[in-house]
Amino acid sequence: MLYRRIANFKTISEPSNFQPIWQPKVQFIIGGTQKGGTTTLWQILRRHPKVFMPRNKCQDFFISNPITFTLARNIEYDKHFSDVPAHQLCGEASASYIFYPHALRFIRHYNPEMKMIFVLRDPISRAYSHWNMGVQKSRETRPFMQAVKEEHQNLGWLSKKYHFSYTTRGLYADQCAYLFKLFRPDQLLFLRSKELRENNEATVKKVCEFLKVGDHLKLPKKTAWHARKYSEPIDPKDRAELIEFFRDDIKHLEKMLDWDCSDWLKP
Repeated sequence: MLYRRIANFKTISEPSNFQPIWQPKVQFIIGGTQKGGTTTLWQILRRHPKVFMPRNKCQDFFISNPITFTLARNIEYDKHFSDVPAHQLCGEASASYIFYPHALRFIRHYNPEMKMIFVLRDPISRAYSHWNMGVQKSRETRPFMQAVKEEHQNLGWLSKKYHFSYTTRGLYADQCAYLFKLFRPDQLLFLRSKELRENNEATVKKVCEFLKVGDHLKLPKKTAWHARKYSEPIDPKDRAELIEFFRDDIKHLEKMLDWDCSDWLKP
């Protein structure tokens, strides 16, 4: 096999039971995945009259310091939400939190009762979209499959993982398993990107019920943000190869979330 798993989330130790000595302002987070629909859901929810989300998405605050997270850092984080009205539920969004185990631990440290929402996309389409974004932003010059095959040699600092983690970010099973170690099932909501795109109203209603804010929300006509054009579709041979790479992980995810992801395994 051309690939090897490079994100071993299972080996990370459990965090200590921490109880904050103040009331955290942020009560929910949209935590990823990148190129999955995080921006779309953020744009929709920030229009809800009972929800407050900052104007700027992806502050990635919990990713920035992988060594420690102190009370002072918690307070620093809350300063970003100093103008939250009392009647609104405060949340934020990052496309990358799901990918960084230390960020998830810090989120739990900040608020053990945090509700978290994740939008998961077919990992092959996600990888190709991620690569396409890199090409258009002049971060990537390699052909898609060359970039994928060299991905595992390019790890090291977090910045490299961030830009070139095309397949690794789509290995959802271990990422989700780690979330279940940190948070109760009733704190987690997993959505499919396709549902958000094709069944927008019902999916947003599910999110509003999860957050307990009511569904009194006029949906915008726009249903996708940050969507980019492709110079050409993914080569069917490349997709077939990646289906075999992701197959076991997808099967594990199906059992974990009680999902049918057979469409992710179609050529």
